[in-house]
Amino acid sequence: GGRGGSMFGRGPIGNTNNRAGGHAEHRLYVGNMDGRMSEGAVLKLFKQFGNLKRCDYLWHVTGPKRGQPRGFCFVEFEKQE
Repeated sequence: GGRGGSMFGRGPIGNTNNRAGGHAEHRLYVGNMDGRMSEGAVLKLFKQFGNLKRCDYLWHVTGPKRGQPRGFCFVEFEKQE
């Protein structure tokens, strides 16, 4: 887990490249995640379905939950399978 050292790009949800003509059909919303599920566990789970291009694992950045997972993420595959 953790926030650093991942080979996948990250960015705020409103600042993704997919909204400007990217491959949104390769991008999945993963919600209702248990707060104990790490970024590494998400990657391990989804890589069995294809090569991952990006994982946006979102964290609270302000307030009392700062630094804790938000309970959802987005995974993007290199191609649709």
